[in-house]
Amino acid sequence: RIGGLSGTGAVFLRKNGSTDDYYNVSADTSYAHARYLLIGLDSNGIFEIKNEFSNCNLLLYGFLSSSDVVMFTDFINVSTGTTGSYVDVDITAEVGSDTPTAAIVFSWEASGFTGTSVYVRKNGSTDDRPATVSAATADSIWAIVGVDGDHIFEQKISSTARDVYLMGYFKSNITMNTNGTDVSLTPTAAWTDLGTTNAGKSGVIYEVYNTSTTNYDYGLRKNNGTFPALNDYLVYTGKVDLDASVFIQNIIPCDSGGIVEGYIENIAVDFYQMGTFTKGRIFHIN
Repeated sequence: RIGGLSGTGAVFLRKNGSTDDYYNVSADTSYAHARYLLIGLDSNGIFEIKNEFSNCNLLLYGFLSSSDVVMFTDFINVSTGTTGSYVDVDITAEVGSDTPTAAIVFSWEASGFTGTSVYVRKNGSTDDRPATVSAATADSIWAIVGVDGDHIFEQKISSTARDVYLMGYFKSNITMNTNGTDVSLTPTAAWTDLGTTNAGKSGVIYEVYNTSTTNYDYGLRKNNGTFPALNDYLVYTGKVDLDASVFIQNIIPCDSGGIVEGYIENIAVDFYQMGTFTKGRIFHIN
């Protein structure tokens, strides 16, 4: 996870040995951003970071079993030339004999920061919460998206300047909803249990979406969670601004009863549960 930044600059992480270099504005830190990023490791457990910030907090949040997830050394371009409508992305050729349950995708605007939008969803979903992304918000988006039995997810972009890449995929120990389950809160300015319990799970994937044109604080954390090493700019224990009309994914651990807490400054900020990790296997928190 990256957080605790100030100023505007670029960050990029990649698997050691990769030639990928999508080093661009990953966060405008005029607002306190925190990003959860899934990065592949080489056989020695190494990844690489390229960082323009002087005060970037890069924190190891957990790790995924190699028996459950595959991360490519270089991203695979799955961009579409179609704009304004959903297009199938079939990853059958990339997964070989594996049976994927979810894809890990990365999106960025290759030229210009013109305020393009992007959304990815499981094939068959009716979800439609596209993120408008520009230099004023955040150029890069990482997401976990479910795939159907034919290994297909869908993408929608507003401009061909917006590219989508396949970073890897999950084979097991993750369950993705076809449509996100709305667990949005009504109470504001208070940590509140989210509506869906996940007993027997170790972590939850949430999509956070701001329906307004105003920046608002939000937070997600393990029930009654504390993590003194982190500061208030990070989602786990504190609150971060969510830019207007932007979605972002967060991976949050559950307590023993499967409970996660949320915080919103304004009811314009919505939470959707997109999936869960199986307890004891794929989501490890110190």
